[in-house]
Parts: sequence; C-alpha cells; structure tokens
Amino acid sequence: ELNKDDAMKNKKTYWGGDRTRPSYIFPRVTKKKLTIVLLENTKKSIEAKGIILKIIHRLVSTDLICVITYGDNVKVNKVEKVSTFSDKKLLDENNVTENACLYDALKILKKVVIIADKKELDEDFGIDKYKIDSIDVIGIGSGLDVGSKVKVEEAIECFEDVLSKKDVDTKYFCFSEDTFKEVASLGFRSIGAFPSKKV
Repeated sequence: ELNKDDAMKNKKTYWGGDRTRPSYIFPRVTKKKLTIVLLENTKKSIEAKGIILKIIHRLVSTDLICVITYGDNVKVNKVEKVSTFSDKKLLDENNVTENACLYDALKILKKVVIIADKKELDEDFGIDKYKIDSIDVIGIGSGLDVGSKVKVEEAIECFEDVLSKKDVDTKYFCFSEDTFKEVASLGFRSIGAFPSKKV
C-alpha cells in the first residue's frame, strides 16, 4: 500500500485507486538544463584543472551535466546532476595525450544532443523524470584538431546541426587567443580566452 503523505504527493501524480483497485503513480516530469562540457584531455587541461572546475561549480546544482573528453579518442561520461558530479570524473589523467581529436568529438556531440533533445531521463535512485528543455555546450581547449578521423567539413556540418536546434547555446574557452579564428570557423557563437577575468 502506498504512503500518500505530503512529500509523496509533491513528487507524484495519482490516478485512480480505491479500496478495491490499486493506485497508479506517474513520475513528475521536471524540466532541466543540460550543460555539455566538451573538454580537451591534454596536459594544458590538467594544468588548468582548477579553473575548469570553477566554471563547472558555477552551474546550477540542480541542473544536469555531461562531460565529453577528447584526446586520442572521445569519451562520453554519464549524464548526472551537477550536485553529484565528482571532480575526479573531469579528466582522464591516466590517458593524457598530445592529440586532440576535436572533429571526432563534434560528431559525437551531435549524437549526444539528438538523444538529449528527445529522451526523458529517469533519476537514479529517485522517482522523478527529467526532460531537457535547453542545452549549453561549453568547449574548453586549444580549439585545434590533432588526430581526428573525421574531416573538418563533416565536423562543421555536424556542429551546424547542433546549432540549428532551438534552445542550444554554445561557447568555447580557448587556452590562447591565437586560436580564436579556428574556433570561430567551426561555428561556436561565443569565444573567450582562457583563463579570463570573468571566470
């Protein structure tokens, strides 16, 4: 038998149910913002880890985060609440490389955005569902590609598909102002030097 206390009523929507019939419970769907951090997994990122974490810690704790790291290959971490995100998950320090397959990462980013845009997510160990209604893409790195299998033309096309979706905002923090032009050519709408006084 269900415990219909006030806390449960706030979480659930009830339908039906009396002494002869069971009650059915539907999870409340909560709208969330998803921040996708597109992070270069290189030595420069390791050196700037403290400042990168400051960016992440400024995100709203109840929103969702997904970190995509790229070095020799692309790794997509699980979507989770910002409040439960572990700093240890930020970089793969055992696999630091001089390569930065940014174009490969942009192709994977498109797939992640498509999935996030359509799917309702179940809360781990909870009773809510999340519907992502806006997405922020934050790129951090040199802005240069080294070692991708994907060609630059395909990467730009994939990123244009991401930009074409409503409620998607993109920005990129470059390690150096020297690569602003390269990042702009990919289509990022906002570009800044990293670290900056705004961080």
